[in-house]
Amino acid sequence: MKRNTKLAVLLFAIYAVLAHWPRPLRVSIRADVPELDFATTDFLSEINQLGLRRAPSDDNLAVGLYEVIIPSHWWNDPAYSLQTDMPGENHTVTNPRRTATLTGLGIENTDRAKRVDALQSKELDEIQRLCERNHFFPYYFSVRPNGDMWGAENDLSHEGVPIAKVYLARVHRYLAEGRLVDARRDVLTVFRLGRHFSQAYFDAEALVGGKAVHAVACQAATAWLSHPDITADDLREFRRRLAEIPPPRIPIITSDIGHRFFMLDFFRETQRRGLAYSRQTVGSRSRRFFSETLFPNLFLCLVDWNEVVRLMNARWDKWVEIVKIEDATLRRARIEEFGRELSGEIERMRSPGNEDMFQLTASIERSLSMTLWPASTSLAKAFQRAHMSREAVETCIAIKKFQLDTGEFPESLNALLGDYLETIPKDVDVDEPLRYLRMKNGVLLYGVGHSKTDHGGRNDKGRDDQIFLIGSDDRPDP
Repeated sequence: MKRNTKLAVLLFAIYAVLAHWPRPLRVSIRADVPELDFATTDFLSEINQLGLRRAPSDDNLAVGLYEVIIPSHWWNDPAYSLQTDMPGENHTVTNPRRTATLTGLGIENTDRAKRVDALQSKELDEIQRLCERNHFFPYYFSVRPNGDMWGAENDLSHEGVPIAKVYLARVHRYLAEGRLVDARRDVLTVFRLGRHFSQAYFDAEALVGGKAVHAVACQAATAWLSHPDITADDLREFRRRLAEIPPPRIPIITSDIGHRFFMLDFFRETQRRGLAYSRQTVGSRSRRFFSETLFPNLFLCLVDWNEVVRLMNARWDKWVEIVKIEDATLRRARIEEFGRELSGEIERMRSPGNEDMFQLTASIERSLSMTLWPASTSLAKAFQRAHMSREAVETCIAIKKFQLDTGEFPESLNALLGDYLETIPKDVDVDEPLRYLRMKNGVLLYGVGHSKTDHGGRNDKGRDDQIFLIGSDDRPDP
């Protein structure tokens, strides 16, 4: 018996060594990057190199913005001060984060930069010209001591909405002065700004930047469409120029590069540091998939990490192919199908008779992947709503054209079909046509929002309808 025990221990040790023996893994992905060494690659540095290759400085909106505005991170923190008075001299403070950003983007001088809340017409006009550029890459760094991707940030991600709101205020001022052409120009600038910020490599930036800026753009557009002096020529020109700006869609670069690199970095750090890193990083989400009593860190030593990464990469390839589908209806259906598949996998993992416990490599891959996949599906849903809001603005243009042609707003959206509108946009939250209300001095187009409850076109006092108003809402609040 003692001899058998020794033999079993020896065989187990040999298996553990062979399973965990360092083997080079070259990761190939369907993107414009070379093969990557899973063990040594600095994934954040790879993203910066890729971004700089894709976004030449003279065609990069981010470079121009750094020269016009001071990001709030800089002027809120004394460490980012451009100039600090010292006894007897002026001493320039050099902060590694600011220096790395400006050096990485090739920016030599930011003396002209102003705070967003101090922007004047001159700076807004300059940003307007900058928005004609084709690329947006702001440069990334990690705010975590170990430099992992979980702490990846850039200093422009939170500046999009404040800039957009400055433009929105100017749109209202121009409209009050009857300057419709100038107001239209600013509205289109905010749409372009939202498109640029949607090019972010990480989901949080795409949401707080691109999607949120697009929401401000829609608000500015309906304000412009509500002006009583708009002519058919004004409307035609606005529609033509808006069509030149691509509508929002799930940012492919976020899914194909940002999220994928994030997952690779997360997998590698978990392999190196154990499940304590996973729990520290994603919190309680990891506990749903790892039992505290099954020696999970031992499992990490036994799995084939080459196969773990291969399985994760294949899963990601499937997701990216879905995101790339051009037809919005088909893409939405495939995303929902993919979400159901993920939910099914999660339920099977939680079940007592989970057969994946005997397929250790596949089980570890699923367990780690499922802690982060909700961010991807949430991003997809958010941009489906953003795409719906763009369709709603285009529907508002059709409503306004109907009013200019007939002298009154349509009784229903069905009256627009044919001459003014091909199809009525669907509310992505409930898969039904957007709702429409005709009032005394305006019309309201709206979706039901996250609650999936129809609040009659209201989004205050806990009500969350997504509204698009032309004219004024003269209804009494029930």
